[in-house]
Amino acid sequence: MGGFNALHAAAAVVLAVAVWVLSGCVRRLRAWQRRNYFIGHVVPRVQATTWYDWAFGALGAIQHQHRHRIIQRWGRELGLVFGYRFLWNHTIVVADPALCAELLGPNAWRLQGVDKSTQDLYGRLNVIWSPPSRPLGSMFTLPTGSRHRAVRRAAAPAFSTDNLRSSFPAVVDIVGQLVQVLLAARGAAVDVDAALRRESLDVIGKVGFGTDFGATRSLTETGGICAIFDLLQDSIAEGMARASNPFREKMWWTKSVRDGLATCQRFQEFMRGVVRDVQARGPPADGDMSLAALLMKATDPETGESLLDEDGLIAEFSMLMIAGVDTTSHTLAFFLYLVSQHPVVEARITEELAGRGLLSVAGSSQPRTLELNDTHELPYLSAALKESMRLMPTAGEGTFRVSDQDVQLGDLTIPAGTFIWAMFLNTFTAPELWDRPDEFLPDRWLDPEAEYVPVKEGLKGSAAGTQNGGAGRVRRFYPFSQGQRGCVGRGLAAMNYTAAAAVLLGTFHFRLADDMGGPEGVRAKEWGNLTLQVAGGVRMHCEPRGTSNAQ
Repeated sequence: MGGFNALHAAAAVVLAVAVWVLSGCVRRLRAWQRRNYFIGHVVPRVQATTWYDWAFGALGAIQHQHRHRIIQRWGRELGLVFGYRFLWNHTIVVADPALCAELLGPNAWRLQGVDKSTQDLYGRLNVIWSPPSRPLGSMFTLPTGSRHRAVRRAAAPAFSTDNLRSSFPAVVDIVGQLVQVLLAARGAAVDVDAALRRESLDVIGKVGFGTDFGATRSLTETGGICAIFDLLQDSIAEGMARASNPFREKMWWTKSVRDGLATCQRFQEFMRGVVRDVQARGPPADGDMSLAALLMKATDPETGESLLDEDGLIAEFSMLMIAGVDTTSHTLAFFLYLVSQHPVVEARITEELAGRGLLSVAGSSQPRTLELNDTHELPYLSAALKESMRLMPTAGEGTFRVSDQDVQLGDLTIPAGTFIWAMFLNTFTAPELWDRPDEFLPDRWLDPEAEYVPVKEGLKGSAAGTQNGGAGRVRRFYPFSQGQRGCVGRGLAAMNYTAAAAVLLGTFHFRLADDMGGPEGVRAKEWGNLTLQVAGGVRMHCEPRGTSNAQ
């Protein structure tokens, strides 16, 4: 009898577990059906055209080198808001500036349950700077919470106005070093993107680490700190491969996965050496405002203890390298490329530089040294920089959010679990938002209202509140994102790329090398590897102004 009762009890337990599992499956299926209905019935849906699309959704497109252009094309066909399926997940792409302001702006905290998808897309990027056995988030991948706020608050003083002002002479000196190595090339084709990565690394060395990395003194040195370039690019490629393929981290038997993980481990050990070099200097001085010092001194607001151990510093230092080196260098490379294709724009920039004594002219003394106030008095150069960041934004793939509950965005009720992709490139080039959106027209930025959606557009939600100043004023251009997850180092980036652009265009005429294949070749080599860049670099001839070849 006792055995019979035990059997009944075991059967009851098995039945209860089966009911629990089945009910969970039913809930998940219903949630999936809600998301699937939303994309296609509430917002336009990317239609499957092949058996692969039917089976895997947009997996092929998301893994494509030209993912950003595919998403841009879908936006042209379907509008500012549309959706697609990616394996079992559903994503809506949002390019409406008003909806992006709600999602990302200073009032985004009102959207309960919405945050970066740190358990999925962004969580998989942590492999770049931390081992799978101890995945650590960085300022870029951490969820919006107390730890993220503490790290950001600790880092912010490094980018204060006073600190940037004191760093400006070092930036100009580093750009001057770059000018000298480009002059030594004597007009031969140079990968300007690679050269600018060296310049950006040295700026990060000064402002971020309080040290001289010396990467800009040569374009061919590959040892020492310069070893970071290939390691960084390959590690990012592995992180992006995992972000776009949730199965990859389990595919340990494939050579590419093993090689990718090994590269990430080498990068982490390289960064461990950087961290230990900084630690070897001893405790940071009270007045040390370098980012490294500020992060080392950061304390946990709840415990009062050190916020970041050695592995935590590796994660943050690595993110600093990615954010500070890749974005600025690619921005400048795209800018120089676009100016080289538009002689009228170049002529207006050089005229502006000449007016301030910043242009090198044959038969005259060298241009004077750039000063900080010059960077605020070059409106056409600034307009051309903004236009290049609109057309070819290095952070053009924007950012993802996800919610664990239904979220109201404008008049859309987005089902829980739907990924929300704020796609900056689509916003920056949408015909609904810009006149002649595919043309390089710096003059549009001479209008002080150019950053805002014209009220007459009447976009969905565009008259909501006083976001970004004035009733109905919503930004349609935000290359550094916006709100509490916007780029903390935007001030340094803007100072660096403006100074470098002024000095380089004041010294050289840039001409695209023939082996780049013209604009079509550049377009074909575009590559979204966390940042938008050109695979293989941007080769250009740097012809000193005043020579027979320069214009």
